[in-house]
Amino acid sequence: MDSIRIDLSDLKEGVNRFVFRVGPEEIDLEEEGTFFPKPVDLAIEIVRTGGTLRVRGTIRTEAERTCGRCLAVFREALDAALDEALKVEGDKVRIFDTDYEGDPGLLPGPPGAFFLDELAREEILVTSPMQPLCRPDCRGICPVCGADRNKRDCGCRIEEGHPAWEALRNLSRNLGKKD
Repeated sequence: MDSIRIDLSDLKEGVNRFVFRVGPEEIDLEEEGTFFPKPVDLAIEIVRTGGTLRVRGTIRTEAERTCGRCLAVFREALDAALDEALKVEGDKVRIFDTDYEGDPGLLPGPPGAFFLDELAREEILVTSPMQPLCRPDCRGICPVCGADRNKRDCGCRIEEGHPAWEALRNLSRNLGKKD
């Protein structure tokens, strides 16, 4: 996990641009139920102003995942934005707004350099949906017979809610009839 390396000696005052292409395994990009079939592309702009670095860029890759409703395998493009303020302290670099208790916020790397692997990895994972869907209107699988309701309507009657609430539903229906 040391593939997106930036050497401080390569950073001049002002705007510096970098392009990286790394394999998902190089930045430990793993997520349960997800396969990353394509490389991760990064286009990064680092603005150096004295001891401050502003890192902005885009991260792109593709993920193969399993739909959280119908269990179909599908591919989707993942685009993430990288935007971090960093501070150069001697030959080390730290995240400027470190708010983790007890964490100094130092980025990994040898003296005079730092790696953006972890930041790129985190941005991809944070922008990934917690429940991936093959499409927004996915109907899922039938809880009665297990049929994929996107492919066919199985006709099963699906009970809404837990049976323990049936008395309350009946009361609500009866109150609605008296109006």
